[in-house]
Amino acid sequence: MSDDGGLSRSVIEDIVRGIVTSIFGGRARINTLVAFATSPLRFLRARVIPVVLGAIFGFAFDLANIVARPFDSVIGSLGLLSGSLSTATQAITNPLGDGLALGSGLLLSATAPLGPLQPFAVAVLTIAIAYGVLIAGIRLLRALADSVPVLSGVETFLFG
Repeated sequence: MSDDGGLSRSVIEDIVRGIVTSIFGGRARINTLVAFATSPLRFLRARVIPVVLGAIFGFAFDLANIVARPFDSVIGSLGLLSGSLSTATQAITNPLGDGLALGSGLLLSATAPLGPLQPFAVAVLTIAIAYGVLIAGIRLLRALADSVPVLSGVETFLFG
């Protein structure tokens, strides 16, 4: 209270500050309004541009993810196909490798009594077996080609 019986200036300022604060929602909002009123361009740069840039970058990254998803699924399916083909190839090559190892062991044990002539005997037998497998393979391929309609004409043209 003032000496003349009225309200002092500081009390009136406190009352007005309380009313303004309650109307506009706190000191932070008042400071925001003051910042906008003193320099609107700086206020916009500080408040709006980061939000707009964030939205632009967010949209760009979301769009990039949307574009990348089909490619990721194709790459994943190619990886699965590769694994399946590898398993199928191993189903064929592993028994062939085992058969070759068994055959070479059989050749070595069959020619062991020849002593120092064993390497020559193994070479001769290996060449004879390879020739027999080659001839049988060619005949098998010709028989398969003869059974397929389009390849039958090609086989007839090539071999008569």
